[in-house]
Amino acid sequence: MTKYYFMKKLFSAILYFLFLVPALVFSQKGDFFITHYSAEDEQVENENFAIAQDYNGQIFSANRRGVLKFDGINWQLIKTSTTALSIASDKIEKAVYVGCLDGFGMINTDDAGNEQYASILTEKEKYLSISKIIVLRKYVYFMGDGLLYKYTKKDKKITKQWQKSNQYSFDNIFEYLDEVYVSDKQNGIFRVENNEIKKIALPFSVNEKVICAIPTDKNATILLTDNNKSYLYSGYRLEPYKLEDQKYVEESTINNGIALGNDLAVISTNRGGCLIFNIKTGKTTAIANYYSGMPDNEIFALCKDAQSGIWVAHEFGFSRIDYELPLKTFSNYVGLEGHLESAVSFNGKLFVATSEGVYYLTETQNTTEITQYIKKSIQKSQSDEETKNGKLNETVEHQKEKVEKIKRFLGIFKRKVKEPEPEKESSQKNNKDNKNEKPKTEVQVVKVKKTVTNPGIGSIKYYFKKIAGIDSKCTQIIVWQNKLLVGSNNGVYEISNLSSKKINPTPVSYLYVSKNQKKIFIGTKDGNIISYNSVGNNLVLSDLLNDYSDDIINICESDSSSFWVSSSYYVYKFKTSKNGLVAKRDTFLINNPFSDDINIVYYDNKLMAITSSDIYVYNEKENKLILDSISKDAVGKYYRLIHTDNNKLWINNAQKWELYANPKIENLNLSFLNLMSDIQDITIDSKTKICWVITRNGLLCQFNPLVASNTVNGSSLFLNYIEYANGRSSKTDDMIIQEHKSSVSFNYIIPEYLDGKQCTYSYKLKNVDSESENWSPWDANNKISFSHLQSGDYELIIRSKNTLGQITFSNPVYFSVKPPYWQTWWFYLLEVVFFATLMVLSVIFNRIGGERKIVSKVLTFVTIIMFVELITTIVESFIQSDDSPVISFATKVIIAIVIFPIEQVLYRFITKKSNLKDKNSTGSSLSNS
Repeated sequence: MTKYYFMKKLFSAILYFLFLVPALVFSQKGDFFITHYSAEDEQVENENFAIAQDYNGQIFSANRRGVLKFDGINWQLIKTSTTALSIASDKIEKAVYVGCLDGFGMINTDDAGNEQYASILTEKEKYLSISKIIVLRKYVYFMGDGLLYKYTKKDKKITKQWQKSNQYSFDNIFEYLDEVYVSDKQNGIFRVENNEIKKIALPFSVNEKVICAIPTDKNATILLTDNNKSYLYSGYRLEPYKLEDQKYVEESTINNGIALGNDLAVISTNRGGCLIFNIKTGKTTAIANYYSGMPDNEIFALCKDAQSGIWVAHEFGFSRIDYELPLKTFSNYVGLEGHLESAVSFNGKLFVATSEGVYYLTETQNTTEITQYIKKSIQKSQSDEETKNGKLNETVEHQKEKVEKIKRFLGIFKRKVKEPEPEKESSQKNNKDNKNEKPKTEVQVVKVKKTVTNPGIGSIKYYFKKIAGIDSKCTQIIVWQNKLLVGSNNGVYEISNLSSKKINPTPVSYLYVSKNQKKIFIGTKDGNIISYNSVGNNLVLSDLLNDYSDDIINICESDSSSFWVSSSYYVYKFKTSKNGLVAKRDTFLINNPFSDDINIVYYDNKLMAITSSDIYVYNEKENKLILDSISKDAVGKYYRLIHTDNNKLWINNAQKWELYANPKIENLNLSFLNLMSDIQDITIDSKTKICWVITRNGLLCQFNPLVASNTVNGSSLFLNYIEYANGRSSKTDDMIIQEHKSSVSFNYIIPEYLDGKQCTYSYKLKNVDSESENWSPWDANNKISFSHLQSGDYELIIRSKNTLGQITFSNPVYFSVKPPYWQTWWFYLLEVVFFATLMVLSVIFNRIGGERKIVSKVLTFVTIIMFVELITTIVESFIQSDDSPVISFATKVIIAIVIFPIEQVLYRFITKKSNLKDKNSTGSSLSNS
């Protein structure tokens, strides 16, 4: 028994490694997730020469028109006197330095929160061309045309200036261990020491300058030169550094490089995009170029942000490469045709169903001829003449240009300067001549055959190849045993060993693999249900149900003898007998006024029928589908329903994605799905949990939902400015607001680049002397406004939530709301003193009488009037009238009635020895008043 058990386990293990492990191992890593940005301002051109991220996380770039700032949502152009050529950020001093054609300076923020360029160099030169800025702990170095400036942070001034000489020139400068080095093509390497420039004996060849330095973790740095060589420099020793794809960078021409952390670095090129490699080994991790989703291969500038993103400037604006996200794109590989419908990984290969058939991703081999499908957007106006001319774009010259561009992308770079494409020039000219006409974008597909003789990282290493025999629209592809089943408009196909075989010719609406009954259920477009039994390695027709009038939308199982089918208005329950044939059928009508798809799923031991507006749950005792408000409240308002194979339903409620599956799949982090808009299909592997996601715009991504969202660094939330009724300010120190002018707004910014427009905000405003208030509801508005705040000391805290669900808190803002001076204690005291003085004078003059009779009457009148007004003001301060004139008038009447007896007593006290007649007349006049 023991021996038998051991052999059984061994056999199971062998089967596991033979069949399961290959399915888990997916050799193609895919491309990094790339997001593209471009300033919407027509005055801004996509010529950016340097990029930097400031201390708040905002992106600054040196643009031909000035300094361009981006916070994830808004673009702002900060004007400079001339073109900005270089930019650097000092996160310790919280400063951004800018180099221009005529000098250099920094970005200052005024009291109102407006950012402006301020020059540091007082004497400007016409062509100074500050092309490089290096920020150290104590100093900032600015390199211009044959000049080098040293700026001391502490003194805030230029403390040293060097000019080129016979001994050295300033071709470039770079940093190593908080020191500045000078690269001179003719004379070698120099180091700046104690305001002197000293030569270093390093074996550099003649006419070779250092372009950039990439620091490592061993007190060394990698030096990249303008002849596309790389060296490892450790202070006194220089030795060659070996890149795995040295030939690629040589053909592409290096122009910059930066360290990324975690032993990674990136090199940008003029003609080959970006190469990401491991610093310790020199091995290439990935290449970001035209074939991996970049709009262009010519890179202008490079920068790494604090959220593990690589910013790349190119002809079309900016691209941000997220190299640490658990998202990898596969739709950039060439060969796919048609609209993407479904994807699945099987036996170590990726299979994709499209509107043109089924494709699988494979590695290119020597002398393998592949067809590249290059999608090119061509803008045309809506005029008939331009439409006619647009048909002539595919000329022989244009075809040659496309072939040359493909050669460059493949690594066969023949030119050092990228030539403009005639189509693009024609498009730009048409746009200028027809400014008032809205351009029309068309996508043309050009097929060019190219023999790949030396495939490598610089060429097309993987491509999609079509499965022969399937030439119709394929909507679903699922795994069954050691085969793939494909549902198409031309029937059901079985794929085995990369070849296809048609099982059934009927157009398919939905495929379902029954785990309980070991059957294949096929829902057809004409309303039939066909079931196939698994007999050995074949499928045998077992049953046919053909009395339906609706399309079959979904099929699922609730137990071993029951399966469910949904259509546009009905849900059907089938009970099967022991031989697998249908023994009973129940029909349930669903109220579906908008003709939505009825998605059925067996989840949490409940059969649920879900439309875009309602959820129905099956009640077995009553044998009914009952509208369930509890389940609907738990799900929330859902905006998208995606039903996949094997009883899985994806629900999106505009805030998060949820998976309803049987059996349940726990511990999934689906927040990264929010980064992809308009998702059309999601397939999850029940064993590996790896998801394949397809969007309507043709994006195919691999997603690992087991990765926590906190592995991605969040952005910082900071106060941009405070807006008052009479202006705005960025200062919060000793912030005091007058109560009668207490309308105030706080504008916050969180530089979120994954999907900044999806950020929501919430705030908590509490009075320091009272209990804490609750958080406000989440809202997309980043402007928090208050009006009519009561006097007191306040603390304001803002929090932001990004599309991954990460919550970031701002620093608290403390401010005071002060009452107006007429509501202060000292003013009340002054009123009391003034009233008491009037009272004393009135009593004295009334007691004296005689010639001062008129004066005493006036004082008495004024004293009583002041008393009435004082009481009225005090009482009204405790009554909230809400600006209602009716309530205000009623309040004054009540106060007058209450005060009248007190007024009479006060008058008698003041005029105690006066004539009764005068008293009555005065009292009558006062009463009338």
